[in-house]
Amino acid sequence: MKIVIAYLYYDLLNLYGEKGNLKEIIKELKNQDINYEIKYLSINDNLKFENYDLVIMNAGTENNQKIAIKHLKKYKKDLKKAIEDNKFFLITGNAIDLFGRNLLKSKDKFLGIFKYDIVRTDKRIVNDALFKDQNDNLIIGFQNQSSYLTNIKYPLFTKIIGFGKSAMQVGVQFSQSMANFQAVSGATAEEIAKVEAKAKELGGSTKYSASQASDAFGYMALAGFKVEDSLYAVEK
Repeated sequence: MKIVIAYLYYDLLNLYGEKGNLKEIIKELKNQDINYEIKYLSINDNLKFENYDLVIMNAGTENNQKIAIKHLKKYKKDLKKAIEDNKFFLITGNAIDLFGRNLLKSKDKFLGIFKYDIVRTDKRIVNDALFKDQNDNLIIGFQNQSSYLTNIKYPLFTKIIGFGKSAMQVGVQFSQSMANFQAVSGATAEEIAKVEAKAKELGGSTKYSASQASDAFGYMALAGFKVEDSLYAVEK
């Protein structure tokens, strides 16, 4: 048996030198003594999705995305069939954008295989994030992105703490952060008012924003801290 891995646009979609996933896959294949072949494919190659067991695409700059999508559109029908035939894909970072419909507030069109749209933000979104799955298991992650998906009918995770569309407006972001805190803490109205006031105070007197301070209170609530203990802790 031989596993054939298509590493698409390795020379374009390689933001941050992103090769860690491929290295780990190769390591595991070697550990299991499985024969494999890596096909490094780009815009000068013909793509034959029926011949690949796994397709990998990574994040890239906006300009490089435009180059890649121009080539990939030629294979939209074959790509869609591969997805419908349950071929395996590992798509990381903003490479997922290419499978959506439109870049909102732009004339850019993507593959349209899935019915979500893409929003590009004015500022980069960098922050810790907390999600939960359908079984209410908590998933801790880190966000570093300048775009996000919208019009997703069945999201894989539910956001508890983190950035999304609200990152574009600081006021909305803080309100969302406080709503997150209320959801995870079960605090009373009086306690929420105290946390809100303290978060705003910290936002004006430290290097952290009010939203980041509010997020911190949310993390402490998840860790089991009572509101009184959390307020005491930030005074130290």
